[in-house]
Amino acid sequence: MTEQQFFILQLIGRIASAILCYTRADKLNRSQFIWGILGGVFPVISIIIIYIMKPRKLNRMDKLSFARKEKSIFTASM
Repeated sequence: MTEQQFFILQLIGRIASAILCYTRADKLNRSQFIWGILGGVFPVISIIIIYIMKPRKLNRMDKLSFARKEKSIFTASM
């Protein structure tokens, strides 16, 4: 395997890891942006950590801001 092939394979793995961490963070109520970056920079470690983590409980303020975002999305599309 040449260096160029190894680089491309590594790049594909890092992008896949970033996408995997991003989608998993969304399900766990975590920051998708931060976990996407971590998945790209530290692929193996971040995948292990994100799959061990438990979902974050939303407090009252988080629920209210989430409801406002949903409401604004639905009213903008009408």
